[in-house]
Amino acid sequence: MLRNQSNAATGARLILLNSVSSFFACAAAGFLNAYFMRQTELKKGINVINPETNETVGLSKKCAHKAVMQTSISRIFLVVTIFLPPLCLLGVEKVGLMPRNFYFKTLVEAAFLTGELYLAVPVGIALFP
Repeated sequence: MLRNQSNAATGARLILLNSVSSFFACAAAGFLNAYFMRQTELKKGINVINPETNETVGLSKKCAHKAVMQTSISRIFLVVTIFLPPLCLLGVEKVGLMPRNFYFKTLVEAAFLTGELYLAVPVGIALFP
């Protein structure tokens, strides 16, 4: 059976769909990596330090669980910035400002991707309280 090609995703819409799958893959990988690599802390606990004297008060599994979960969840927020270039490209296409020339179009796409690489880490870290 032949498919109707008019509904196929192309251009910025295709990039946006690719970024959704990339986001879930990277978010899951980052979360699980941080969580499973910190199993020792979860099992044994982490040191609780008195901030006034800088002395170790004891070990806490509850604090370890909270710290590991916060670290793991922060990995999800670090990859939210994957959506920035596709959303910008989609906006440029919707407004009709995307160049038709292959080279200029590639230059615009490269500019958005370069901007993401430059801004991704600060924006991702800023999203996590």
